[in-house]
Amino acid sequence: AQTQAKLQIMMQYIHDNYSGQITLDDIAGTVLICKSSVLNIFRIYLHTSPINYVVEYRLKRASKLLVDTENSVCTIAHETDSKSCTALHR
Repeated sequence: AQTQAKLQIMMQYIHDNYSGQITLDDIAGTVLICKSSVLNIFRIYLHTSPINYVVEYRLKRASKLLVDTENSVCTIAHETDSKSCTALHR
């Protein structure tokens, strides 16, 4: 239960900060554990790495913004920290 609580805190950190740069150190720092523990927790509970989780979350947010807003692809790319407008066009 304690590990799942830490996972929820890490996920919330990602959700709150997805539009900026997020490092493994940042994620580990939210629950005061080492990077290898973060990697293990994500692998065990979510079957992915923390960085892949961040990428997938950004893509989901971008997809939702494309549907729900009139914002341009480039604006949404910037808001979701995508590296370029063309990345979202694919």
